[in-house]
Amino acid sequence: MKAILIDVSNLANRALFSTGGLVREDGTPIGVIYGILRDVREIERTFRTNTLVFLFDSQESIRKEMYPEYKSKRRKDREAESIEKKEARQAMYEQVNLLPELLREAGCRNLYRLRGYEADDLVASIVRNDQESEFVIYSSDSDCFQLLQSGRVTQWLPTAKYELTEEEFTEKYKVLPCQWASLRAWTGCSTDNIEGIKGIGEKKAADFLNGKFGKPEIFTDRIDVYNRNHPLVKLPLAGCPVVRIREQVTRIDWTVLERFVNPDFVEVTGV
Repeated sequence: MKAILIDVSNLANRALFSTGGLVREDGTPIGVIYGILRDVREIERTFRTNTLVFLFDSQESIRKEMYPEYKSKRRKDREAESIEKKEARQAMYEQVNLLPELLREAGCRNLYRLRGYEADDLVASIVRNDQESEFVIYSSDSDCFQLLQSGRVTQWLPTAKYELTEEEFTEKYKVLPCQWASLRAWTGCSTDNIEGIKGIGEKKAADFLNGKFGKPEIFTDRIDVYNRNHPLVKLPLAGCPVVRIREQVTRIDWTVLERFVNPDFVEVTGV
């Protein structure tokens, strides 16, 4: 049975823009939790598994200590948001903070957050330290592409509702998953504000890694960029503890979650 590794922060940000405006009758925001649980229940049904693993970002960031500009553009963009958007984002954070206790009450055995590390570090630790199990990574984060492994690890892309395999990844990007961190070290990552070599995109970096780029000195002369970026993009981040999941014998009790979203929910067990 496959285990589903769920990047909660990734789903929360998606839910913020899809169902984030939902509130209870008393005005309590529940849209983010509703959106996350809706998506999780869909994936549970799709893959017919009890083993749902919830991974949370830490509020502290080791990467920011290593590289102060890490995600700084994102922070600046959020500072410039309207008051309404800031309030909605704060409501999202508060709802995510409620999730662990709510999920425990519903019977979930696999909830993980480690100080200084991001959810995708925990995903990588699980995948790399358990070579016998099969996993589906539930996230739109392209950093996780480096974890794909034929017949064992796939990635469900929530927006596209598509399960990406190693073979499909390699066909599209022309590199192996194990080369993805190196490619991103050269190109940088605009989302995380990691600066790469100017003018170098995925295609040129893939050609260089495959020995097909006509001017390799463009890369070799900037090995300093690679050396700075690679530790930031490689999963898991160096020093991340070993994370191992526990078997989820029973299904999550969805009635507990339904009652949180809708206090007037009444379960109908039959006639």
